[in-house]
Amino acid sequence: MIKQIKNIEFLFILSFLIHKLQNLFKNILYYPIINFFFIYIF
Repeated sequence: MIKQIKNIEFLFILSFLIHKLQNLFKNILYYPIINFFFIYIF
């Protein structure tokens, strides 16, 4: 039972970290592209 709780906790933390990483990559990838388009358009 305790092991199962630990696994659930671990999965929760892992999914949280993956979410954070996805946001980080989104910011790193999208903002330069958006800035580039704004510079290109205006």
